[in-house]
Amino acid sequence: MLRTFVTMKTKTLKKNKVNVVTLGCSKNIFDSEVLMGQLKANNYLVEHESKSDDSSIVIINTCGFIDNAKQESIDTILQFVDAKENGLVDKVYVTGCLSERYRPELEKEIPEVDAWFGTRDLPRLLKTLKADYKHELVGERILTTPQHFAYLKISEGCDRPCSFCAIPLMRGKHISTPIDELVSQAKTLAKNGTKELILIAQDSTYYGLDIYGKRNLDELLKKLSDVATSDMEEVFLLRLIEELIRFPRRRAQILQERGRRIGTLSKLSGAVRMIDQYIVPEDTSEWADLLNMDCKKRTPEIPRFFEEF
Repeated sequence: MLRTFVTMKTKTLKKNKVNVVTLGCSKNIFDSEVLMGQLKANNYLVEHESKSDDSSIVIINTCGFIDNAKQESIDTILQFVDAKENGLVDKVYVTGCLSERYRPELEKEIPEVDAWFGTRDLPRLLKTLKADYKHELVGERILTTPQHFAYLKISEGCDRPCSFCAIPLMRGKHISTPIDELVSQAKTLAKNGTKELILIAQDSTYYGLDIYGKRNLDELLKKLSDVATSDMEEVFLLRLIEELIRFPRRRAQILQERGRRIGTLSKLSGAVRMIDQYIVPEDTSEWADLLNMDCKKRTPEIPRFFEEF
């Protein structure tokens, strides 16, 4: 019965369909999204952690940082190697940090894997699949996160030689992505509906040192803050209002610090008036409590304020 089942499953595999499985941190998620964008541009059908069983190719993006993560990566590799031996997939490829760090040992211990790739081997991985690395797609990817937020990787690698950390071994030296390129990516994401960007890096404090000769995270943040659709501005304003509610005694300081951006938000003055009118308790120490309470327990004025706003 098993052989009959395997034969039937093999016949249903889609030869140009790839299942990308991601393990580890948000940097791996970003890398998988870039990989998926490249595969789609090469006319592959691609899914992230597919629930169906018709993919002929599986690519596992591994983590190799701590012991539990290493074990999860190895277990996942073995799971798909077993699937390959049973005819449920045709090819199993492994990429990511575990493969970068332990490739010689892994090639010897798990020879059933068709090929191993490191964290900087995307062009070689694509070539193995007879796909071209499309330079014009740099920065474009298929998001695996909910539409309202996305990760934006601002740099790769780390220059710090910490004895307890293997990141330089797996990700290499620190390399910053230029500001203009990051702004371009942010604009594309905003155009497609992203409301929130989560900046990620191995060491964000080093951003810019390698290409600008100075730490330039503040300049990057200023440039990214200019990338806004009307929806993004609403999110910004609601967060500003929450900050004003939490720290009423710092109102003047908060407004001054946000002044450059606030100047484009015509609703701000009315919003501040509504804060005063509706939800200023006599004891300002209660402000944070009002926001931290369960929604059902909040004073009715807060929902009414946001509804009216």
